[in-house]
Amino acid sequence: MDGDAAARAGLRAAQREHRDEIAARWQEALIPAGLVPHSGGTVSRHLRVLTERMSALLLAEPFAPEAARALGTALVRLGYGQPAALGRTLEVLGNTLMTGLSVTNRAALQPRLVALLGELAAGFAEESRAAILATQGHLRDAQLTALAETRAALRASEVRLHSVATNAPVILFALDRAGVVTFIAGRGLVAVGRSARELIGRTLLVGLGAAPQVPGYVRRALAGEAFSTPVAVNEGSFGERENIVR
Repeated sequence: MDGDAAARAGLRAAQREHRDEIAARWQEALIPAGLVPHSGGTVSRHLRVLTERMSALLLAEPFAPEAARALGTALVRLGYGQPAALGRTLEVLGNTLMTGLSVTNRAALQPRLVALLGELAAGFAEESRAAILATQGHLRDAQLTALAETRAALRASEVRLHSVATNAPVILFALDRAGVVTFIAGRGLVAVGRSARELIGRTLLVGLGAAPQVPGYVRRALAGEAFSTPVAVNEGSFGERENIVR
């Protein structure tokens, strides 16, 4: 750089002079990149700070890549984690950070500017990936919580069902579309002299000796109709309630 120390002092002065202008152009370029949960004033303040840090890193000796990478991290944490935000950031900063410098000084600082923006992009990518993984983790946790709640509700329902089947003189049963028993329980089985083990896998009509109207009732239930009707089983009589469960 021209006169090195004098040139750096001039660059710092130019950076201070143009800091607000650069930050304003940066903020304007980010507007189409998406909404953030901050006011315009808050975003402006953050970008002015980041612009100052960028300017300092452009002149720092030796170059501090981790500090440059932290700029990309900060941008994502500000709410600009979209790829478009990174593209617009690189474009604006690449064109404005050396505003006011001579052609010679621009040429001298160009490699540093490229390295600086490259590290910023790397930090941006790392933080964006971390944010995506965190979001996926939250979604997974929410799904696991919902699954656990569903299982708990199912267990509570099973307990209530078992209580009813054990203590009330009823027969609870489920049939497949062919009318074959897939589940059956209840103290009412004792009244008709049957057990669940001998009935599962058989048709209700054959297994229980139920009234011949039962297959018709089953077809009505399979068609989506819910209804109640008395039905004879052996020498007993039950009130049958049919519901389709999908």
